[in-house]
Amino acid sequence: FIFEGMKETFILLSLLICLAAGKPLAGPPPPFDLETEHLINPIGIDVQSPRLTWRVSHPERGQVQTSFRVVISTTINPSTILDTGKVSSSRGSLVVPANLLESDLTYQWTVMWWDSSDSASSVSETAYFDTGFRQASDWSASWIGGQGNILRRDFTLPAVPNRARAYIAGIGYNELYVNGVKVSAPLTPGWTNYGITVLYNVYDVTPYLFEGVNCIGVMLGHGWCASTEAREPDGPLSLLFQLQSDGKTVVMSDTLWNITAGPITYDGIYNGESYDSRLEKPGWNLATYHVDATWRPVQGVPNPGGKLTFEAIPPVAYDTERPAESIIRPRNSTGKYVFDFGQNLSGWAKLKIKGPAGTVVTLRHAEVLNHDGSGNIYTDNLRSAKATDIYTLNGNETGEEYSPRFTYHGFRYIEFSAEPEIVPTLDTLTSLHYHSDIPQTGFINFTSASNILNQIQSNILWGQRSNFMSVPTDCDQRDERKGWMGDAQLSGEEALHNFYLPSFYKNFLNRMIDEQAEEGSVGDTVPLTFGNNPSDPAWGSALPSLALWSSQYYSNFDDLQTIYPALKLYVEFMDKQVASSGIGNTYSTYGDWVPPPQFPQANGHLVSAASYLTNIQQLIQMAISLGDNETATNYQASFAKLADGFNTAFWSDAASGYDTGLQTANVLPLFLGIVPEDKNTTLLLSLLNDLVNNHDTHLSTGIIGTKYLMLALHKIGRDDLALQIAENTDYPSWGYMITNPIEPATTLWELWDTPEEGPGMNSRNHIMFGAVGDWFYKALAGVDQADGDLDFSNIVISPAVVGNLRGVNSSFLTARGEIAVEWALIGGTQLCGTSAEGQEVILSCSAIGSSGVISDIKFGSYGTPAGACGSFRVNSSCHDENSVDIIRKFCVGKSDCVIPAHSDLFTSKCDKFKKLYVEAVCDQAVELSVNLKASIPVGVSASVSLPVLSLENIVVTESNTTIYSSGKFVAGVAGIANAELVGNKIVVTAGSGSYDFTIEGTEATVICADTTENDSINITCPLSSQIISQVQFASFGTPTGQCGSYSVGECGAGSTVAVVESLCLFHNDCQFLVSDSVFGEPCVHVGKLFAAQVVCATL
Repeated sequence: FIFEGMKETFILLSLLICLAAGKPLAGPPPPFDLETEHLINPIGIDVQSPRLTWRVSHPERGQVQTSFRVVISTTINPSTILDTGKVSSSRGSLVVPANLLESDLTYQWTVMWWDSSDSASSVSETAYFDTGFRQASDWSASWIGGQGNILRRDFTLPAVPNRARAYIAGIGYNELYVNGVKVSAPLTPGWTNYGITVLYNVYDVTPYLFEGVNCIGVMLGHGWCASTEAREPDGPLSLLFQLQSDGKTVVMSDTLWNITAGPITYDGIYNGESYDSRLEKPGWNLATYHVDATWRPVQGVPNPGGKLTFEAIPPVAYDTERPAESIIRPRNSTGKYVFDFGQNLSGWAKLKIKGPAGTVVTLRHAEVLNHDGSGNIYTDNLRSAKATDIYTLNGNETGEEYSPRFTYHGFRYIEFSAEPEIVPTLDTLTSLHYHSDIPQTGFINFTSASNILNQIQSNILWGQRSNFMSVPTDCDQRDERKGWMGDAQLSGEEALHNFYLPSFYKNFLNRMIDEQAEEGSVGDTVPLTFGNNPSDPAWGSALPSLALWSSQYYSNFDDLQTIYPALKLYVEFMDKQVASSGIGNTYSTYGDWVPPPQFPQANGHLVSAASYLTNIQQLIQMAISLGDNETATNYQASFAKLADGFNTAFWSDAASGYDTGLQTANVLPLFLGIVPEDKNTTLLLSLLNDLVNNHDTHLSTGIIGTKYLMLALHKIGRDDLALQIAENTDYPSWGYMITNPIEPATTLWELWDTPEEGPGMNSRNHIMFGAVGDWFYKALAGVDQADGDLDFSNIVISPAVVGNLRGVNSSFLTARGEIAVEWALIGGTQLCGTSAEGQEVILSCSAIGSSGVISDIKFGSYGTPAGACGSFRVNSSCHDENSVDIIRKFCVGKSDCVIPAHSDLFTSKCDKFKKLYVEAVCDQAVELSVNLKASIPVGVSASVSLPVLSLENIVVTESNTTIYSSGKFVAGVAGIANAELVGNKIVVTAGSGSYDFTIEGTEATVICADTTENDSINITCPLSSQIISQVQFASFGTPTGQCGSYSVGECGAGSTVAVVESLCLFHNDCQFLVSDSVFGEPCVHVGKLFAAQVVCATL
């Protein structure tokens, strides 16, 4: 109690006590991002026990959520149905008990939390969710249909409702109108096997109803209800509808509805839509409309049989509108005009036109133009899909607009024609990008000598969005567009980094389980309309893979527990298959699909066996997270035996690796961690020599091997080679897709050699090679889960500061919150630039913080150079020998310069797709350092690694306060528990919060050594206190140049750096024999040479 006269004194005294104690005067901020079933204020949730989630933030470092309180109440006649009180938990989620909820009601909820100081937040903003029909008996409607595609029903309300919800399902797509207002989303409901699951949608229609006569109108489209492989829709179209007003059913689908044919005379997913605007029935969806003799009563139609389930995923929605960049007049094509929108995407066109009634406009969609230069669209790769929309004008003098309703296309180009002819303008057509409304929550940007990584990321994002269409599809343009499991699992981790997918993947996992066979197998596609059941093991792998990854990113262990029996059943099915055939004969259908065609495909049995072993590892992780220790223990023992069997079946001494020594065959067991210790060095030598020497640091992999090649290189610390692969612009590479002069891509191709291939299977918008996006975040941004982590509560931040890369800016979302990392390499004197033919190399001293000018060109080659910054190499058969002199004229003496990579400037010696590589030096050195900014969510701990590079006398600061110096941790900075030297990195242990680290020091000693083949070499640091901290260059073959400017030359063992690192790193000196037996044989060459450049540092 406070007496009136003491009030001011008490408040002042309380304030002083708080300040003296160093405690905040207010609690932490309230929770945010409140969701129900990972959706914002959803309407229609029918999960019996829905999951509520939230995130928290805190201005102080090292904080965790220790407790929370959730209050749930009804909104009409408000009453609290649940008040949890203060619950001790670090997780931002609550599962609502099923017995507390009723069907067709609106609930509201709030949450507050307590931090590690037991300070309470204020209450969050209010979130809402509507329950749908929680029991089958809640449905009183019947399935209806008939001859036609538009339906209507008038009805009378005695008063304006307080709350009204429309429940609608259709076999095919549906478009719902209430008193003339469209309330539904496009292309709904999503795709399922209608005999197992039928999705329904729920809409709040309260604002659109009024006292008196009202009207419900529905337009139906075929959608995916065509027969399994039919290219023409075959119906029947059907509707289920129920309107609830203030808790009562006031309208349902029954025989009181009327139906007729509307202006859509044809619609199909693959072939497009035909719309005759002369057949429109103005006002048909209004209560004032007069029903004439063209309308007929509907008929009852059979129930499709599937369980009615709320569509708890983001609907298909509008994203962006793009104007045409140009209009092309194709040769020898009278009356045809081709619109180029500059971007391949999913969606449809918006037509604005004016002309005589009866004029027929035809819109044909395509991804590319014919290669003959005629300007005509190329549609052979669409196979049987016509991808054509036809609009017939009604002659409205003010003009007409049209967009299709019940189809979508994948396109960059649209061929416009009209009969009679109309000459279009740029405003006649725009492209509308539509896809499932999944927000982009991950962002990554690169600062590099080449912009190719940013272009690859852009292509990934466009391709991934275009293939979110209620299920993850393989492509968006041809007569396929299936939910291929292989594509989904390969792109899964990339997609989880870039997009917010908990409800989308939950739906996809449930659709997999819909069609799971009794013995546990799953299909190649979901819904199963193509391929087989049992699936290829690498395709079926999507079930455990997406289940595990979703639980890790979104902490949805309750959902994982629900589907866990199905996951175990699938792995048990594979157990039986492998027990019967032996692991060396694990069945395979597709294997390492579509490697570059000049290279053989990896052994399918090996790929399938590796997928099976991967799924066992995943099941072990999920069993541990759910507390199923018996399953985890049993499968750990099983895995060890199966790994031995894998090695026995596939190891080949003759190939010095697995099977025949292909990249895919070697990287899969390497990534799995099952290579026997006595074979590990042999395998690494074989893999690296094949990669660098046999393939000039290019991949030879299909879709499986491509993902795991990048991740395996990351695992063994060779992100420098992975970066070279990623930045390549010649064939085969992602960069070739983007920079080739034939058809530069804006999404990812299905085939590495798309321009040279025929139409049979040649999509220009396939996401399966997008797995490199996962490597972007894990390696180049450097963020990953720590060993044993279940849900990003314990992370590692260790960016790869390699090659041409000068910096990365990234962030992505987890259940704990957003993890953001930004790093920049500052200083040095080296500038590098690469460009594909027809583009430019840009060099700038200011980009590395130097105020100097370019003093020399250390390397320059126009032709087919290769390698990474600091070790570029010339291909003498395709190289302009005057390259360096030409570049010097552009650059020397300037602070920055632009060099065009054009054949009119350089001399071409070959017909290959050419590149320009340049390495230059700035005359004013800037002290080398790395700055790393990190934002770590509440409740998360991190191990942050800062690379030592070529520095010694290391000092690490956080926001200008020293935390590491003279080889020791300096305590005192909030949130930081330790900093220590581990290998050639300073590893900082940090709690949640935002940090700004800088590692700097003095340039360490660089020494070089060279010798000839079969000689012994000794590399020794000048001072006994120094160790070899970095191998900057090493090559066995034909190295050229001198210390400080070595180049690989025409051939070099790809394993050289790895071998020298294994022999020399962290030693004061090292000695070894230079021979083929140590490094592998790089090439047939008499008198091979060896050269190395290393850093000796006092750390």
